[in-house]
Amino acid sequence: MSFTPGIPNTGQSLGFTKDSVRNNFLNYFDTISVNHVAPNVAGAGKHKFMQMPVQGSAPSTAATEGAIYAKTILGQSVPFYRKDASTLDYPMIPVRAMVRFTVPAAGACSIVGTALNVSGVNRALTVYTVTFSEAMSDANYLVFALGDNNLFVTATTTGSFSFQTTATLGTQIYAFVLQYVV
Repeated sequence: MSFTPGIPNTGQSLGFTKDSVRNNFLNYFDTISVNHVAPNVAGAGKHKFMQMPVQGSAPSTAATEGAIYAKTILGQSVPFYRKDASTLDYPMIPVRAMVRFTVPAAGACSIVGTALNVSGVNRALTVYTVTFSEAMSDANYLVFALGDNNLFVTATTTGSFSFQTTATLGTQIYAFVLQYVV
């Protein structure tokens, strides 16, 4: 059974197209029932689950709308959220920022690969400051940083976080930020 668009056609009687119209309604019922509670059942129209095919590009959003869509990351389809009129997409996991960088002799650190919501990493002696591309809603987030020596967070703000380590030149450091609700 397939959907037949444009019926009844101009000049066709409803009696002539009755079977096609009925098939269209059955097709609609079957299609909606895949991931919605079926019509004429308690909870009709509510989502049972969401299926989203991977999109070729992120959707545009206006100032008062957000969008949930899927895109491929490292061979996996991952749900993303794009907020009001933004160009920054958040994975629908609590990770709000992540970066991998190489420890320099001084100054700006070299970001390795693609960073999420990180505009830069700077070093001042043994203190590293990671600056967000887009500020967090508040400073209630967790920072996980991994390297070859002890690392500990020294400050968090909505725009950045800092941590201290005695990592050696050329060491790669990984940092992840998880946002949580207080």
